[in-house]
Amino acid sequence: MGHVASPQARSPEQRSRIHVTLSLAARSFRTIALVACVALTTACERSKSDTEAAVAPWADPGSHSVESSIYHSWLTYLDSKHGKYALNAGTPSPLWNAEEQRRWPVYDLAATALPDDATPRVLSITPTSDAKNEYRVITQFNVRGTPPIGPCWDTVLSVTVFAVHDSGRWLFANALPRATRDWRHETIGPITFVVDPVLQFNRSRAARSARFADSVSAMLGLGPPRPITYFVNPTTDVACEIQGITRIHPLGPQGGMASQANRQVFSGNPTIGEGYLHELAHVMVLPLMAGQSTLMAVEGIATWLGGTSGLDFADTQRDLASYLSNHPTITIDSIMNSTAPLQLKRGESAEVVAGAVLSAMVFDEGGAAALKAFLAAGSFDALRASVTHALKRPWPSIAADWRTRALSAASTSAG
Repeated sequence: MGHVASPQARSPEQRSRIHVTLSLAARSFRTIALVACVALTTACERSKSDTEAAVAPWADPGSHSVESSIYHSWLTYLDSKHGKYALNAGTPSPLWNAEEQRRWPVYDLAATALPDDATPRVLSITPTSDAKNEYRVITQFNVRGTPPIGPCWDTVLSVTVFAVHDSGRWLFANALPRATRDWRHETIGPITFVVDPVLQFNRSRAARSARFADSVSAMLGLGPPRPITYFVNPTTDVACEIQGITRIHPLGPQGGMASQANRQVFSGNPTIGEGYLHELAHVMVLPLMAGQSTLMAVEGIATWLGGTSGLDFADTQRDLASYLSNHPTITIDSIMNSTAPLQLKRGESAEVVAGAVLSAMVFDEGGAAALKAFLAAGSFDALRASVTHALKRPWPSIAADWRTRALSAASTSAG
């Protein structure tokens, strides 16, 4: 994903673990600072939520309306997640559209932005143009607990899903197919680009991305790449909205995201558009991933292969070399152990770029099998152990070679 600053300082162990099955690879994102009026508005909304729900006609226990049936089915669906919305975004449900569950392993797209124990309040249930068979359901979630890592998170979110009448019952479905139904579709190689009508399709960028997907698959021995759907949006906000997520704080054209398991890329920066190689890399390396991994490995590999934030890997490595030259006591271990995010001169995460350099080393010495072991480590201690085993030499030797390799970019740039 396009990098923005982490929301809070995390311990090294917190930063070292992500749950890959959520399919949104770990990434940094902008700290949202609430101004007093927004905080007050949120507090007021919470205090009156019970009263508003009680007076909504579809919330009346005695109502037998279509909206009431949808409302109670939706609450049942939410309750089935046990407050773990993102973790259970792919858990099979009899209340969700079966075709979407078959198509997308993590089928509840909007839920991936919801932190544990977010508090729902249904705002509206309204018919679409197909009033007999489809209703739009909008639910506000007030955030409590630890946020997931991703750009669509916010302190207050509204989620839009659709209730579709199917065989005598109401099933829920995503906003995405409806929001992008009339967008331009272009397929090049393994990638189908779905382009917002306000944008021009950039065929040369798209062709480069298709070649990138083919080359990464070949290099890592993954076979021909399976189909990928790539959504090209004018802003990160639109990238979230087409998935059914509306934030209260706009982001603008900042970056993108990938749903690895669903093989989806969402670009939210028109200057990168069809060429978001970093996010494509996240999708491409999924066959190498299993269970938990570290931010350093997941984002590092994507940065090594596809660059980050409009910079290629060589650019980021030069920035890391400059940082290390100016901070001679910094080592890869001190970057791992830092309790505060370290940033390079163009805003890149030092941890991520350090991981990119280590990724290149691991692949050069051990190939795809070593990369797989690198990704399989769920903590920094496990990462050190797995790389030591894969490269068959002690960690201090690897760490010293890492620094030498990172600094070599400075001499390359000077030459």
